[in-house]
Amino acid sequence: MGRITSRVVKGKLLGITVAAVGLLVITVGPLTRVWGDAASQQPSAPLIALGFKFEGAAGCNNAKCHGGTAPNAAPKPAGNEYVTWSEKDKHAEAYKTLTKPESAKITQAMGLKEKPQDSPLCTNCHALVVPANLQMAKYNVREGVTCGACHGPYEKWAEPHNKEGGANDLRKKAGYTTLEAESLPYSTMSPEHQKLLKDVGLYDTRPILARAEKCTSCHLAIDAKLIEAGHPQPIFELAYYTGLENPHWREPGGYWDTKVWAAGQIICLRDAMTQLADRASAGASDKLIKDAYNQAMGHLEICRSIAGSALDGPAKDLKAAAGDKAKLATIAKSISGIAGKLTAPVAAMKPSAGNTAGAISKIVADSNVATDAGLRGAQQQALSLASLAGALKKGGNPAGIDPVQKAIDDKLLALVGDEATFKPDVFNAALKDVAAKVQPLLKGAEAVDLK
Repeated sequence: MGRITSRVVKGKLLGITVAAVGLLVITVGPLTRVWGDAASQQPSAPLIALGFKFEGAAGCNNAKCHGGTAPNAAPKPAGNEYVTWSEKDKHAEAYKTLTKPESAKITQAMGLKEKPQDSPLCTNCHALVVPANLQMAKYNVREGVTCGACHGPYEKWAEPHNKEGGANDLRKKAGYTTLEAESLPYSTMSPEHQKLLKDVGLYDTRPILARAEKCTSCHLAIDAKLIEAGHPQPIFELAYYTGLENPHWREPGGYWDTKVWAAGQIICLRDAMTQLADRASAGASDKLIKDAYNQAMGHLEICRSIAGSALDGPAKDLKAAAGDKAKLATIAKSISGIAGKLTAPVAAMKPSAGNTAGAISKIVADSNVATDAGLRGAQQQALSLASLAGALKKGGNPAGIDPVQKAIDDKLLALVGDEATFKPDVFNAALKDVAAKVQPLLKGAEAVDLK
């Protein structure tokens, strides 16, 4: 994200996501949205339902394809995507996580007899499990979260994506009106994206909304019973974790990270509210509902920085409903719908120095986030500021940005990794220090309004 986070801070951040199990505790129990109605639907189930065959990541590891030892010069595809994924991306280690003793403790606490690596509850997100008749020669479940889990079954798009024009020709045939990542308006359920899926099995992660939906399907929603058994509740901030995971694709330049951040927050808001509604209506424990409330409220408070007044009333309603499970479920479901309507404006958003600064100015001045949403809110506030400061650096590299990023690392991110020691007043005091440092860089700030 425009800088390399210190080892100390990075260690704390990884602890946010994983607690006891390791970096990539990708979660289980995806939300009821995006692809269909099945509440128990696993993230890869819609891809498997297409009926096309899946290849393993090793099938892409050809020096002339994605297995190059060094990246090609732009604008060509990097060509070393497999190497980046296998050596630097924790998704490649997701299956290994299931072999650790901490994972076994979780399944044992749930009363499951099978090993974690044999349980669909775990492999749903930690691996790509497909039936034997859909496995190609190099398919290997032990590869973890592999190419097919994110990009879909290989069989139909393998040959055309290797030809001149590649995936862009497939996009055109599906009806894409533009090919530029900055302006692609397609979510997973867009007719064009669905046609690409159904015709050739390609899940297109170039549209930022579809990418965010794919990521949150594992990195946000989780069955409450897994949490009760000791599985960490994940948090997610798309722009920050994209940078942390060493992308194996080329991103647009300028202030693009601002748009990645905005899309991730809106999709996380939608899905966190659905998770809250699910827990409140299903009679989860007060502790788990409270944690889901804080997570959803954290995204809500952050999204208010770009949503104009669209979320002001809903935020008040959600606060007023705290403690009443029925009202919480109803209001959370309503806010999820509002967030869904904000996805189109996000897709049309043109990131700039002005709206990046505008988002920062609102987020850094909001002392209510940690107060209203506790640690979960503070995490989103700190991660968002880190992402947006990174966007400022990439887009314009203003004088004074390095001390600001260091302050965010040392004064904010360092405080949000441990619930037992987190104190909202200490965090807010640090937030004031960061605000003082960043203020001189926010001249020309423009309000962002997604309405």
